[in-house]
Amino acid sequence: MYPSVPTHPSEELPAPGNNALHGWPWTEATDPALYGNGEGWPKISIITPSYNQGHYLEQTIRSVLAQNYPNLEYMIIDGGSTDNSVDLIRKYSSRIHYWVSEPDKGQSDALGKGFRLATGELSAWINSDDFYEAGALYKVAQQYRQQPFSLLCGTCRMIDMDDHLIQKLPAISYRSLLRYWKPHFCPPQPSIFFRTEILKDLGYFDPSLRYAMDYDLWLKASSKYRFHSIPDNLSYYRIHADSKSGSYGGLRKFIPEWKRVIERSLHKQSLLTRYAHRLEENLHFFKHRLRQRFAQ
Repeated sequence: MYPSVPTHPSEELPAPGNNALHGWPWTEATDPALYGNGEGWPKISIITPSYNQGHYLEQTIRSVLAQNYPNLEYMIIDGGSTDNSVDLIRKYSSRIHYWVSEPDKGQSDALGKGFRLATGELSAWINSDDFYEAGALYKVAQQYRQQPFSLLCGTCRMIDMDDHLIQKLPAISYRSLLRYWKPHFCPPQPSIFFRTEILKDLGYFDPSLRYAMDYDLWLKASSKYRFHSIPDNLSYYRIHADSKSGSYGGLRKFIPEWKRVIERSLHKQSLLTRYAHRLEENLHFFKHRLRQRFAQ
C-alpha cells in the first residue's frame, strides 16, 4: 500500500501492539503540515461500530487517528466485546472523543447510537476490520472546501486478512444502484462521506436490516441528493472468514435484504422507473439462463 499524500513517522500515537508492523498506519502518519495552521477545516465525525474484532481494531483506530486531521470527532461504539477490543480502545482513549462498550441490537443500532451524538459537518463510518488510506480525510475535506457536496464516494480496495490486495472496487455509479446482480454494484461504504444533516433528513438505520443497512441509506439518499465521485482511493475493505462478506454464504446471504430494500424504494418511484427496472432485471436473468443452458 502506497499513500499518495506526504507522510512522516508517527510519533504522537502509542506504539503498535506488534513491533514488527511498519508503514501506514503503524509507523507512518499523514503529515500535519498539509493542514497549514489547522483552521478552516470542516469538522468530520467518524464512527466505528465494533464487536469482537480485536485482531483488526487497532489498525482501524490508527488509520483514523494517524490522519492527523485538525477537526476530527472520533467515536467507537462497541457491542460488549469479550476479546481484547476494550483494552485496545482504552490504549487510544485520549484521542477518542467518545466510546462505549455495552450490548446492543447489532450494527444498525450501534451506528444509530454514534450518529445521534455526531456534531461534525461531515460524517462517515469505518468498520472495525476496515481501515482508511493515508490522507483520506484530507482529500475529502479539500473536495468539500472546493466544491461542497451532499455525499462523496471515493474508490476502495478490497483486501484479505493479511492485507493482500484482492480487487480495486469502482467508485459508486448513481445509475447502477438498483442493479444488485452486477459485481460490486453496492457502493463502497468505507469510502463514502456525507453531510451529517442528511441522516436526520432521511432517518437513521433500519434495525431490522443485518446486511443492507448501508445500501438502504444510499438508495434513500440517491432519490434526493447527488453523489460526488472522486478517483482517489480512500479506504481498504477487508474480506475474511469472520466478516459478513467473507463468512459462510458470502454475498448470497445479502440478496434477500437487497431485494427487500429495492422493493421498498421502487414503491416510491414512478411506474416508468419500476417498469424499466423489472425489464432490465428480467433481461439479465434471461441471458444468464441462456448462457447456462448452452454451456452444458
